[in-house]
Amino acid sequence: MKTLESARLAVMQNPRQLRVVGPYGTQDMIVVEDRETGERRVIPNKRVLVAGNNIGVAFEMTAPGAGFESSEDE
Repeated sequence: MKTLESARLAVMQNPRQLRVVGPYGTQDMIVVEDRETGERRVIPNKRVLVAGNNIGVAFEMTAPGAGFESSEDE
């Protein structure tokens, strides 16, 4: 996981086109997708708040594949 400052720097150097897919199950999380690569990450809403409501920064702070351990068919 990146720090807040390194995530902000990554967003400025390489901006992504992101979209919020929707909530993740009954947890306080959202699924965010990179439109160019199709990569999806599950991001806790608390991390979005820590990132100053910047989904790009929260996306960079979240490890790839994080949160997809359980089935998405809930």
